[in-house]
Amino acid sequence: MTKKSKIRTAIQVFSIILLVRDAMIFYKKNKKSIQTIYKAGKKLLQKKRT
Repeated sequence: MTKKSKIRTAIQVFSIILLVRDAMIFYKKNKKSIQTIYKAGKKLLQKKRT
């Protein structure tokens, strides 16, 4: 493994960590709205099945 590829993988890992952290913050802020969207989505899925 060359130095360049090591740097590239480090950047990828770092960006994934940042994405996860942002997602967690977003989830905590919008927990109620996410739950309502999830419930609405579940209802839609159940309607499509029948």
